[in-house]
Amino acid sequence: MNKKGVLKIAGIVIVPLLVMTIAAYFLYPYFNEEEYEAIAEKYDRRNEPVAQVDDMKIGKDFQTLVEQVKLLKSANEELNNTIDTLRKRNKELAEQLKAREKQEISEQEHTVPEQTDSMQTTTVSKEDIPEEKFGERIKSLLNLDNEDLTPIVNEMTDEQLVRLYKGGSSIQRKKLLRSLDPKRAAKLMTNVML
Repeated sequence: MNKKGVLKIAGIVIVPLLVMTIAAYFLYPYFNEEEYEAIAEKYDRRNEPVAQVDDMKIGKDFQTLVEQVKLLKSANEELNNTIDTLRKRNKELAEQLKAREKQEISEQEHTVPEQTDSMQTTTVSKEDIPEEKFGERIKSLLNLDNEDLTPIVNEMTDEQLVRLYKGGSSIQRKKLLRSLDPKRAAKLMTNVML
């Protein structure tokens, strides 16, 4: 047997077998319809519904994310608006505070000279005030704290300090001297000793 003969025999056996296999594959649904439909249905159930469920789940998740992003954006805008409002209010309050401070300073500047002028212009002699009232006034003045007493006595004249010193008790005299600066206290003592 030669090669050509072997090939002819193999071709006669293999070709019809191959043709029959291909034909059986394509004709199988027609030969056994019930089994084909069961297999096809099983295949469809496995693949298609899963794909649909996954698509539906992804779609719902995406929609949820979109809604959450919108909510976050609106909340962010509200927070920014609130921050802007608070900044404006803070600025307004700071300006009002500055205006009040300026007003208070200007009022103090106007009232302080008036008070010192009235203190200087109202010099009272011994004869004008009875001795009892003068003693009460000395007590009320010298019973102040050193911090409160110091600015008052620094505005007084030397004559008024001498009178105050002479009218007070020994404790009040010490307090008066402590509230004065050293030069003024020395001057007062010099005037008292004359």
